[in-house]
Amino acid sequence: DRRVVVITDGENYQFNPPPEFAPSVEEIQQAYAEEGVRIEILGFDIPPDERVRAVREFQQLADATGGSFHTANHAAALVRELERQLATTPFRVLQGENVLAEAELGSTIRLDPVPEANVEIGTARETTRLEGGEHLRLTFRRDRERIVALPYEEGSPHFAELVDPLAAEPTGYHLGAHRPRREGDTLLFPLSFQALDGKFTPRPDHVWVEIVPLGHDRAASHGERYVFFDTFFEPDLPAPVWYCRCPAWPREATQAEVRAWILPEMPESGERTPLKEIADQLPRASEGFPVPQAAGVHYQVRTIPPPSPDDPLRIRVVQRHPAGTPLHSLKLDLIPRPVRYQRQFDFGQGVVLHDFSYGSDPPPLETIHLHWRTRDELTREAWQLERPLRLNIFPRDEVLMTPR
Repeated sequence: DRRVVVITDGENYQFNPPPEFAPSVEEIQQAYAEEGVRIEILGFDIPPDERVRAVREFQQLADATGGSFHTANHAAALVRELERQLATTPFRVLQGENVLAEAELGSTIRLDPVPEANVEIGTARETTRLEGGEHLRLTFRRDRERIVALPYEEGSPHFAELVDPLAAEPTGYHLGAHRPRREGDTLLFPLSFQALDGKFTPRPDHVWVEIVPLGHDRAASHGERYVFFDTFFEPDLPAPVWYCRCPAWPREATQAEVRAWILPEMPESGERTPLKEIADQLPRASEGFPVPQAAGVHYQVRTIPPPSPDDPLRIRVVQRHPAGTPLHSLKLDLIPRPVRYQRQFDFGQGVVLHDFSYGSDPPPLETIHLHWRTRDELTREAWQLERPLRLNIFPRDEVLMTPR
């Protein structure tokens, strides 16, 4: 809530620029649209012979910037008006009609996760979802009576709009590719998901990203790619941001092609298997239980009970693929969602090891289900880029730029 409070006793006798250099009301309106700084004007003891013209010009200037013009004829009135102008604007966060917290603009409110929260400033209201770890930065546009979420623009991002394949139209959201970071031979791609018009951007339910190194023969001939379908959002940032870690990034790769599929809400698709039916059991086939959606893929499940009440329940799943089938063609989740999970891929043996942990207060085993979904199921209806983002990689200064 930025503003300038001006106190004036009438016309400006100290400096009057020539008409050709004096800013017009239109220029002031444009500056306000770009910067959002209101001008509040207090006229103090303006002489009668100047009052008509001063009121007209000052009111026009205040109106052009979403501010106000007031007059005071004596010192006490001036002090009261200053106190009113400098008073801070409150905002509050509600869940339904229950007020969770209230503070003045410029202050920070800390909240527990909220499935749906409303932020209110005066008559303006916006709705968002808070899962935990977000750090929203908000501003209030008085000219539009609207609460706006500030974007995350660290790392000179290149944005590309996401489209809805079912509606065949833009979604109003875009994917941001930010400057990468190198850790040894690993290249980290920071990506973000943000609304185009300043709306709150809740974390999406699912993200699938594929990054292909380009500019070297091995990728061109064998289709080498890095695939990411587990998203861990960075905390304390104003928008959903996550890192795609690409180990052993080829030195000769001078470009990267980024493809992304984003599901704001996960559909209830895919087959679910009760854990109790297959955990710690010897399957009929020596390879394991078959995955219905993927021919030739089998798995086995083992539960590791907590050795003490303070230890977590762990569930391990071994997923085996026949030769020639990609390991990233399937995703396995447990429902309800575990507290932690880790996946290890052995491309040489065609094996994926999943290690899920439910913490010290796990759900009953009979309520846990395995949920298998294929790449096609998770990307077919997801928001996606119209075309892949192709990014130049400069090994010398390790800066990622978009080609012209």
